[in-house]
Amino acid sequence: MEYLLTLRDAARGTLRAPGFAMLAIGVLALGIGAATLMFSLVNAVLIRDLPFAAPDRLVWMYNLRSERDRAPLSIADFEDYRQQASTLAGLSPFTNWTANLTGVRTPERLEGARVAGNFFDLIGVRPMMGRTLRPDDEATDARVAVVSYGLWMRRFGGLTDVIGKGVSLNGATFTIVGVLPPRFLFPFRNAEIAVPLTLREDPRRTDRGANFLRVVARLGPGVSLSQAKTDLDAIARRLGESYPAENARKIGISLYPLHAEIVRDYRAILWALFAAVAVLLAIGCGNLANLLLVRAAGRENEFAIRMSLGASRWQLAWLL
Repeated sequence: MEYLLTLRDAARGTLRAPGFAMLAIGVLALGIGAATLMFSLVNAVLIRDLPFAAPDRLVWMYNLRSERDRAPLSIADFEDYRQQASTLAGLSPFTNWTANLTGVRTPERLEGARVAGNFFDLIGVRPMMGRTLRPDDEATDARVAVVSYGLWMRRFGGLTDVIGKGVSLNGATFTIVGVLPPRFLFPFRNAEIAVPLTLREDPRRTDRGANFLRVVARLGPGVSLSQAKTDLDAIARRLGESYPAENARKIGISLYPLHAEIVRDYRAILWALFAAVAVLLAIGCGNLANLLLVRAAGRENEFAIRMSLGASRWQLAWLL
Protein backbone atom coordinates (compact mmCIF):
# COMPACT_ATOMS: atom_id res chain seq x y z
CA MET A 1 0.00 0.00 0.00
CA GLU A 2 2.87 2.32 0.85
CA TYR A 3 4.41 1.86 -2.58
CA LEU A 4 1.09 2.54 -4.29
CA LEU A 5 0.77 5.83 -2.38
CA THR A 6 4.33 6.75 -3.37
CA LEU A 7 3.56 6.00 -7.01
CA ARG A 8 0.42 8.14 -6.74
CA ASP A 9 2.44 11.05 -5.35
CA ALA A 10 5.05 10.64 -8.10
CA ALA A 11 2.32 10.64 -10.75
CA ARG A 12 0.84 13.81 -9.29
CA GLY A 13 4.28 15.45 -9.34
CA THR A 14 4.67 14.50 -12.99
CA LEU A 15 1.28 16.01 -13.86
CA ARG A 16 2.25 19.23 -12.08
CA ALA A 17 5.29 19.54 -14.36
CA PRO A 18 4.23 18.09 -17.73
CA GLY A 19 6.92 20.00 -19.61
CA PHE A 20 9.69 18.35 -17.62
CA ALA A 21 8.05 14.94 -18.01
CA MET A 22 7.82 15.30 -21.79
CA LEU A 23 11.44 16.48 -21.99
CA ALA A 24 12.64 13.49 -19.96
CA ILE A 25 10.59 11.06 -22.03
CA GLY A 26 11.87 12.65 -25.24
CA VAL A 27 15.53 12.38 -24.19
CA LEU A 28 15.10 8.72 -23.23
CA ALA A 29 13.07 7.89 -26.35
CA LEU A 30 15.71 9.44 -28.62
CA GLY A 31 18.60 7.58 -27.01
CA ILE A 32 16.88 4.22 -26.57
CA GLY A 33 15.25 4.34 -30.00
CA ALA A 34 18.51 5.10 -31.80
CA ALA A 35 20.39 2.43 -29.82
CA THR A 36 17.70 -0.17 -30.52
CA LEU A 37 17.71 0.62 -34.23
CA MET A 38 21.48 0.38 -34.52
CA PHE A 39 21.62 -2.85 -32.50
CA SER A 40 18.97 -4.34 -34.80
CA LEU A 41 21.12 -3.47 -37.83
CA VAL A 42 24.34 -4.79 -36.23
CA ASN A 43 22.59 -7.98 -35.14
CA ALA A 44 21.02 -8.58 -38.54
CA VAL A 45 24.18 -7.88 -40.55
CA LEU A 46 27.16 -8.74 -38.33
CA ILE A 47 26.02 -11.07 -35.55
CA ARG A 48 23.21 -13.25 -36.87
CA ASP A 49 24.27 -16.25 -38.94
CA LEU A 50 23.59 -16.37 -42.65
CA PRO A 51 20.34 -18.17 -43.54
CA PHE A 52 22.28 -21.11 -44.97
CA ALA A 53 22.78 -24.68 -43.82
CA ALA A 54 25.80 -24.87 -41.44
CA PRO A 55 26.98 -21.38 -42.49
CA ASP A 56 30.17 -21.68 -40.42
CA ARG A 57 31.41 -24.33 -42.88
CA LEU A 58 31.09 -22.06 -45.93
CA VAL A 59 34.12 -20.16 -47.23
CA TRP A 60 34.90 -17.76 -50.07
CA MET A 61 37.81 -19.18 -52.08
CA TYR A 62 40.26 -16.87 -53.87
CA ASN A 63 43.49 -17.19 -55.76
CA LEU A 64 46.39 -15.98 -53.59
CA ARG A 65 48.65 -14.09 -55.95
CA SER A 66 52.01 -12.49 -55.33
CA GLU A 67 50.44 -9.02 -55.66
CA ARG A 68 47.08 -9.55 -53.88
CA ASP A 69 45.24 -12.06 -51.75
CA ARG A 70 41.77 -11.91 -53.31
CA ALA A 71 41.88 -12.84 -56.98
CA PRO A 72 39.37 -14.84 -59.05
CA LEU A 73 40.06 -18.25 -60.57
CA SER A 74 40.16 -19.49 -64.16
CA ILE A 75 37.86 -22.29 -65.32
CA ALA A 76 40.78 -24.69 -65.80
CA ASP A 77 42.18 -24.00 -62.32
CA PHE A 78 38.72 -24.34 -60.78
CA GLU A 79 38.24 -27.76 -62.38
CA ASP A 80 41.62 -28.91 -61.03
CA TYR A 81 40.75 -27.78 -57.51
CA ARG A 82 37.34 -29.44 -57.70
CA GLN A 83 38.86 -32.74 -58.80
CA GLN A 84 41.90 -32.79 -56.52
CA ALA A 85 40.79 -31.15 -53.25
CA SER A 86 40.30 -33.73 -50.50
CA THR A 87 39.30 -31.34 -47.70
CA LEU A 88 36.27 -29.74 -49.35
CA ALA A 89 32.75 -31.16 -49.45
CA GLY A 90 31.97 -29.14 -52.56
CA LEU A 91 32.80 -26.07 -54.64
CA SER A 92 30.56 -23.84 -56.73
CA PRO A 93 31.59 -20.98 -59.05
CA PHE A 94 29.64 -17.80 -59.65
CA THR A 95 30.14 -14.44 -61.36
CA ASN A 96 28.51 -11.05 -61.13
CA TRP A 97 25.99 -10.17 -63.84
CA THR A 98 23.76 -7.27 -64.79
CA ALA A 99 20.54 -7.46 -66.75
CA ASN A 100 18.02 -5.05 -68.22
CA LEU A 101 14.59 -6.21 -67.09
CA THR A 102 11.87 -5.30 -69.58
CA GLY A 103 8.27 -6.31 -70.10
CA VAL A 104 7.30 -5.78 -66.44
CA ARG A 105 6.09 -2.18 -66.11
CA THR A 106 9.03 0.24 -66.45
CA PRO A 107 12.40 -1.16 -67.56
CA GLU A 108 15.01 -1.57 -64.80
CA ARG A 109 18.68 -2.49 -64.67
CA LEU A 110 19.18 -5.30 -62.18
CA GLU A 111 22.27 -6.45 -60.32
CA GLY A 112 22.47 -10.23 -60.37
CA ALA A 113 24.67 -13.30 -60.49
CA ARG A 114 25.36 -16.25 -62.73
CA VAL A 115 25.73 -19.31 -60.52
CA ALA A 116 26.58 -22.97 -61.07
CA GLY A 117 23.76 -25.50 -60.89
CA ASN A 118 24.91 -26.78 -57.50
CA PHE A 119 25.23 -23.33 -55.92
CA PHE A 120 22.00 -23.27 -53.91
CA ASP A 121 22.32 -26.93 -52.87
CA LEU A 122 25.89 -26.31 -51.70
CA ILE A 123 25.02 -23.36 -49.47
CA GLY A 124 21.84 -25.06 -48.30
CA VAL A 125 19.04 -22.67 -49.30
CA ARG A 126 15.46 -23.70 -49.90
CA PRO A 127 13.21 -21.43 -51.96
CA MET A 128 10.19 -19.72 -50.49
CA MET A 129 8.27 -20.62 -53.64
CA GLY A 130 9.07 -22.79 -56.63
CA ARG A 131 12.57 -24.19 -56.86
CA THR A 132 16.17 -23.06 -57.06
CA LEU A 133 18.57 -23.65 -59.95
CA ARG A 134 19.69 -27.24 -60.53
CA PRO A 135 22.67 -28.94 -62.21
CA ASP A 136 20.51 -29.86 -65.20
CA ASP A 137 19.77 -26.15 -65.74
CA GLU A 138 23.51 -25.58 -66.09
CA ALA A 139 24.01 -28.63 -68.30
CA THR A 140 21.29 -27.56 -70.76
CA ASP A 141 21.98 -23.80 -70.51
CA ALA A 142 18.32 -23.36 -69.57
CA ARG A 143 16.94 -19.84 -69.57
CA VAL A 144 15.53 -19.93 -66.07
CA ALA A 145 15.96 -17.53 -63.15
CA VAL A 146 15.34 -17.24 -59.44
CA VAL A 147 14.55 -13.87 -57.89
CA SER A 148 15.09 -12.40 -54.46
CA TYR A 149 12.20 -11.78 -52.10
CA GLY A 150 12.72 -8.03 -52.45
CA LEU A 151 12.56 -8.10 -56.25
CA TRP A 152 9.48 -10.33 -56.12
CA MET A 153 7.67 -7.87 -53.87
CA ARG A 154 8.85 -4.75 -55.72
CA ARG A 155 8.37 -5.75 -59.35
CA PHE A 156 5.83 -8.58 -59.17
CA GLY A 157 3.65 -7.38 -56.31
CA GLY A 158 4.22 -10.51 -54.23
CA LEU A 159 1.86 -12.47 -56.50
CA THR A 160 2.14 -16.27 -56.41
CA ASP A 161 1.61 -16.60 -60.16
CA VAL A 162 5.14 -15.31 -60.74
CA ILE A 163 6.37 -18.94 -60.93
CA GLY A 164 6.48 -19.88 -64.60
CA LYS A 165 6.25 -16.26 -65.70
CA GLY A 166 8.49 -15.20 -68.56
CA VAL A 167 10.54 -12.03 -68.30
CA SER A 168 12.93 -10.35 -70.70
CA LEU A 169 16.52 -10.05 -69.44
CA ASN A 170 18.91 -8.34 -71.85
CA GLY A 171 16.49 -9.09 -74.65
CA ALA A 172 16.24 -12.85 -73.95
CA THR A 173 13.23 -14.52 -72.35
CA PHE A 174 13.87 -16.24 -69.01
CA THR A 175 11.31 -18.20 -66.99
CA ILE A 176 11.12 -17.47 -63.27
CA VAL A 177 11.24 -20.79 -61.44
CA GLY A 178 11.66 -19.71 -57.83
CA VAL A 179 11.55 -16.98 -55.20
CA LEU A 180 14.26 -16.97 -52.53
CA PRO A 181 13.57 -16.52 -48.78
CA PRO A 182 13.37 -12.98 -47.31
CA ARG A 183 16.69 -13.22 -45.42
CA PHE A 184 18.68 -14.70 -48.30
CA LEU A 185 21.84 -12.78 -49.27
CA PHE A 186 23.72 -13.15 -52.51
CA PRO A 187 27.52 -12.94 -52.19
CA PHE A 188 27.41 -9.87 -54.43
CA ARG A 189 26.04 -6.64 -52.97
CA ASN A 190 22.60 -5.64 -54.27
CA ALA A 191 22.20 -8.78 -56.42
CA GLU A 192 18.52 -9.64 -56.85
CA ILE A 193 18.38 -12.34 -59.52
CA ALA A 194 20.34 -15.46 -60.46
CA VAL A 195 20.59 -17.40 -63.71
CA PRO A 196 22.65 -20.49 -64.63
CA LEU A 197 26.39 -20.18 -65.21
CA THR A 198 27.36 -22.46 -68.08
CA LEU A 199 31.08 -23.17 -68.37
CA ARG A 200 31.03 -26.21 -70.65
CA GLU A 201 31.02 -24.21 -73.91
CA ASP A 202 32.84 -21.15 -72.59
CA PRO A 203 35.67 -20.18 -74.98
CA ARG A 204 37.88 -19.34 -71.97
CA ARG A 205 37.69 -22.91 -70.66
CA THR A 206 41.33 -23.78 -71.42
CA ASP A 207 42.79 -20.33 -70.80
CA ARG A 208 44.38 -20.33 -67.33
CA GLY A 209 45.06 -16.62 -67.68
CA ALA A 210 41.32 -15.82 -67.90
CA ASN A 211 40.60 -15.45 -64.20
CA PHE A 212 37.00 -14.38 -63.64
CA LEU A 213 35.34 -17.01 -61.43
CA ARG A 214 34.39 -16.41 -57.82
CA VAL A 215 34.08 -19.60 -55.81
CA VAL A 216 32.20 -20.58 -52.67
CA ALA A 217 33.22 -23.84 -51.00
CA ARG A 218 32.04 -25.97 -48.10
CA LEU A 219 34.61 -27.45 -45.74
CA GLY A 220 34.51 -31.20 -45.33
CA PRO A 221 33.33 -32.75 -42.03
CA GLY A 222 35.83 -32.05 -39.27
CA VAL A 223 38.12 -30.06 -41.56
CA SER A 224 39.47 -26.75 -40.26
CA LEU A 225 40.15 -23.67 -42.34
CA SER A 226 43.93 -24.13 -41.98
CA GLN A 227 43.76 -27.79 -43.04
CA ALA A 228 41.78 -26.89 -46.14
CA LYS A 229 44.23 -24.11 -47.00
CA THR A 230 47.20 -26.50 -46.66
CA ASP A 231 45.53 -28.95 -49.02
CA LEU A 232 44.66 -26.27 -51.61
CA ASP A 233 48.07 -24.60 -51.39
CA ALA A 234 49.67 -27.93 -52.30
CA ILE A 235 47.46 -28.12 -55.40
CA ALA A 236 48.40 -24.52 -56.28
CA ARG A 237 52.10 -25.43 -56.13
CA ARG A 238 51.55 -28.38 -58.44
CA LEU A 239 49.66 -26.20 -60.90
CA GLY A 240 52.44 -23.61 -60.76
CA GLU A 241 54.97 -26.30 -61.67
CA SER A 242 52.80 -27.71 -64.46
CA TYR A 243 51.84 -24.31 -65.94
CA PRO A 244 54.67 -21.90 -65.06
CA ALA A 245 53.73 -19.31 -67.68
CA GLU A 246 50.08 -18.86 -66.63
CA ASN A 247 50.29 -19.73 -62.93
CA ALA A 248 53.64 -18.24 -61.96
CA ARG A 249 52.08 -15.56 -59.71
CA LYS A 250 49.39 -17.85 -58.26
CA ILE A 251 51.16 -18.86 -55.08
CA GLY A 252 48.28 -20.41 -53.16
CA ILE A 253 44.65 -20.13 -52.12
CA SER A 254 43.01 -17.67 -49.72
CA LEU A 255 40.01 -18.88 -47.71
CA TYR A 256 37.73 -16.54 -45.78
CA PRO A 257 34.49 -17.32 -43.92
CA LEU A 258 31.63 -16.47 -46.27
CA HIS A 259 29.76 -14.38 -43.71
CA ALA A 260 32.83 -12.25 -42.98
CA GLU A 261 33.38 -11.61 -46.69
CA ILE A 262 29.77 -10.65 -47.39
CA VAL A 263 29.69 -8.07 -44.56
CA ARG A 264 33.32 -6.96 -44.92
CA ASP A 265 32.46 -3.58 -46.46
CA TYR A 266 29.83 -2.83 -43.81
CA ARG A 267 31.59 -4.02 -40.65
CA ALA A 268 33.65 -0.94 -39.76
CA ILE A 269 30.83 1.49 -40.65
CA LEU A 270 28.19 -0.33 -38.61
CA TRP A 271 30.37 -0.73 -35.52
CA ALA A 272 31.35 2.96 -35.70
CA LEU A 273 27.68 3.99 -35.94
CA PHE A 274 26.79 1.66 -33.07
CA ALA A 275 29.52 3.19 -30.90
CA ALA A 276 28.34 6.71 -31.79
CA VAL A 277 24.76 5.84 -30.82
CA ALA A 278 25.95 4.33 -27.53
CA VAL A 279 27.75 7.60 -26.77
CA LEU A 280 24.56 9.49 -27.68
CA LEU A 281 22.58 7.34 -25.26
CA ALA A 282 25.14 7.94 -22.49
CA ILE A 283 25.03 11.71 -23.11
CA GLY A 284 21.23 11.62 -23.01
CA CYS A 285 21.25 9.75 -19.70
CA GLY A 286 23.78 12.22 -18.29
CA ASN A 287 21.67 15.19 -19.36
CA LEU A 288 18.56 13.60 -17.87
CA ALA A 289 20.39 12.97 -14.60
CA ASN A 290 21.39 16.66 -14.45
CA LEU A 291 17.79 17.70 -15.08
CA LEU A 292 16.61 15.44 -12.26
CA LEU A 293 19.21 16.91 -9.92
CA VAL A 294 18.11 20.47 -10.78
CA ARG A 295 14.48 19.53 -10.24
CA ALA A 296 15.28 17.77 -6.98
CA ALA A 297 17.12 20.88 -5.72
CA GLY A 298 13.89 22.81 -6.05
CA ARG A 299 12.09 20.31 -3.79
CA GLU A 300 14.40 20.58 -0.78
CA ASN A 301 11.66 22.01 1.45
CA GLU A 302 9.28 19.21 0.48
CA PHE A 303 11.90 16.55 1.22
CA ALA A 304 12.76 18.18 4.56
CA ILE A 305 9.08 18.05 5.60
CA ARG A 306 8.78 14.41 4.51
CA MET A 307 11.91 13.44 6.48
CA SER A 308 10.61 15.25 9.57
CA LEU A 309 7.46 13.18 9.27
CA GLY A 310 9.53 9.97 9.24
CA ALA A 311 10.25 9.29 5.56
CA SER A 312 13.44 7.32 4.93
CA ARG A 313 16.06 8.10 2.29
CA TRP A 314 14.92 5.03 0.32
CA GLN A 315 11.34 6.32 0.31
CA LEU A 316 12.53 9.68 -1.02
CA ALA A 317 14.59 7.97 -3.72
CA TRP A 318 11.59 5.82 -4.63
CA LEU A 319 9.48 8.96 -4.92
CA LEU A 320 11.97 10.45 -7.37
